[in-house]
Amino acid sequence: MKSLLALCLLILSASLLVSSSPHLGKFGWKLHFKSNQGAPEEFKAHILPKPSDSAVDSDASAIKVNLEKSNGLFAFEETFLVDAGHIEHATFRLNFLTRIPVEKLNILIKQPSDSEFKKVEQVPIKSWFGMSTLSKIPSFTFEWEKPQNGQWALRIESETEPEKIPRVDIEGAHHPDIVLLLENDSPFKVMSHVQSYTFKQGQPVGLVARLYDERKYIQTLRTLKGLNDEASYDEVFAVTEAGESLPLPEAMIPSDGANGFDFEMDIVFPDGQEKKVKMVDEALARGENSPSGVYTATVKADQPGKYFAEVQLAATGPSREQLTRTTQHMFTVVSEEEDLSVVDGAFGEFDPEDKMVTIHIPLEAKVVTNIVGERLKAYAEVWGGNTPVAFASGMTVVSQQSDKFPGQDSVVLVSLKVHANWITRANIDSQNAEFTLRNVYVQDLSTSVPLASADKIRLNIHKNQRALLQIHSASNAFNGEITEEMKKGPRPVRYSKSQRQLFAGSNNGHKIVLSHGYCAAGIPFSTAKFENFAEFDDPNQNRNNDEFAQLLGAFGEQYDSFSLVAHSQGGIASLHLLAFYWSALDLNEEHGDNHRWIQAMGTPFQGTTLAGWGDTGKIIGVGCGSNDNLTPEGAKLWLTGIPMEARQHVYYYYTEYKPWSWCSLPANAVLSWPNDGTSESKRVPLAGGNKVLMKKGFCHTTDMKYPPQCKDEVNNEFMNKKAARK
Repeated sequence: MKSLLALCLLILSASLLVSSSPHLGKFGWKLHFKSNQGAPEEFKAHILPKPSDSAVDSDASAIKVNLEKSNGLFAFEETFLVDAGHIEHATFRLNFLTRIPVEKLNILIKQPSDSEFKKVEQVPIKSWFGMSTLSKIPSFTFEWEKPQNGQWALRIESETEPEKIPRVDIEGAHHPDIVLLLENDSPFKVMSHVQSYTFKQGQPVGLVARLYDERKYIQTLRTLKGLNDEASYDEVFAVTEAGESLPLPEAMIPSDGANGFDFEMDIVFPDGQEKKVKMVDEALARGENSPSGVYTATVKADQPGKYFAEVQLAATGPSREQLTRTTQHMFTVVSEEEDLSVVDGAFGEFDPEDKMVTIHIPLEAKVVTNIVGERLKAYAEVWGGNTPVAFASGMTVVSQQSDKFPGQDSVVLVSLKVHANWITRANIDSQNAEFTLRNVYVQDLSTSVPLASADKIRLNIHKNQRALLQIHSASNAFNGEITEEMKKGPRPVRYSKSQRQLFAGSNNGHKIVLSHGYCAAGIPFSTAKFENFAEFDDPNQNRNNDEFAQLLGAFGEQYDSFSLVAHSQGGIASLHLLAFYWSALDLNEEHGDNHRWIQAMGTPFQGTTLAGWGDTGKIIGVGCGSNDNLTPEGAKLWLTGIPMEARQHVYYYYTEYKPWSWCSLPANAVLSWPNDGTSESKRVPLAGGNKVLMKKGFCHTTDMKYPPQCKDEVNNEFMNKKAARK
């Protein structure tokens, strides 16, 4: 009898699900979109970021090595510059990233005072470089304290033919035998960022770079924050926890005018073509007499796909020391088929039954047939006259318009929803107000690249619809409570609280779901301290945030409800799931400090510099391949679309190496300090989230200098205790 009743309830549930018209996801899970909305106080959090917000910096440079056969040996010889010698307590590190064991190499160095090469006798420090253990490249490092400044020479010899480092993502790309990372402990760093986020085929793409003195920059930030001269690096950069943008450092000016710095942009196109472009001083390019110290270069993005760009700097420092620096960037250019532009004249339709106003935003599409039916992300602020009402955002499916724009067959629509109570709350006269949409933008789903935007367009609402809105406002006086429907839209029946009670216990109960991150071989957490848990396992995969989130949601369907404890990108995917889709994650009965829906460990919510250098970058590119969502550029663009309502459910933890130490020496050469070997501490914070813990003496994953953060049994027990239980 019980099983028959359960069967009848499941059939009823299935019929109700059909009526809610979900969209079928990539992995077969039925997607129920949330209609994200919020108060005007949150508008600032959803402004598209400035390109400089995702700037990276470096005091290192990279050299790709190919050993050539000569006189019975495979050999390589090169000169390079060291400039850390005049800095107190400074060290120069020469990192070798290679599959060739150090024992099979003869490494010789000639310092500026040497007349001939000498064998390097010191014992190398062994480590590895990369974003996951699956794709790691073994490394070894030599160090010189108080090194001699000037030109050094390196000779590498091997008696056997070397194994090359494999390359993914770039067709016909160069496969190096060794990658050298030359790290100078120097305050003189290069900082660079993309010129704009207009990553569209046929448009210019490029980089902006400057050389700066980190000592002066830190002092500027201390003054800005009202900190004393003893304030630590952590304190100085903690400003990012509030989600604020840091000012850019003052650019150094060449002592001998425009000829002192030599900046180049080396860019690899999706088809493997490589091009070098000289970067020019922006001020001089504008015809000004004095240089600005800010350099730029662009190329035409004539191909869709992934681009890998590198800034290469050769410069003369203040003490006449010669220095070299490189930074790395990776971004995706969308095809002409996704080239959209916002058309003025959005229109709204009010449904008194669900109290939602559906806002249809018109877009001009170059190729209508290929864009209709595609899922995108959209955002808009709703205004009544000069009064801000609310924002509306979320997933949207591109639809064909019928009669609103006669004769304009290239116009398609994306739609968002806003609850009528927001209009009531703002005291808007619905019958007479001039409604507009401001800060409108549409983003690509997988990369978050902006496809179209507009500062302001009209929002037309028919007089009959306005009358219904006025009636709603008159009969539904706002009582001050911002309800769940006002923040997320109506719940689908499948995820209603009544459905949860109806099926309680018939669907495997509640679970704490443990999740790994990018390209992981398996669950990284030791499970001894977790109770009533399930393991989400999608090994050795490179997923964008949306794909990852769908898989988590589909996995959770087998339970009445679930909470998440996630590592690295798993924390980002968990937040993406909660922000955009209704799932069993929303069926947790309570939330708060002792009922945490999402707990994230070592998650770089603001991206990681390593994504431009390691697995996902131009220099190596092994393993699972590139992932836009993990770069500083991609992460910032993605985060713009995440509402505070979802962020508040995230509790994040991170770790660092012990003071004056490291987790991965080669990673330390390219990551901002401090870090966990993969995630930089300054890029972990989630504005609107809850910072729980920063613990020293643990690293991102296995085989680093300190134990992996997910094996910390004390913290695992704490996360288990705090996880939502039902």
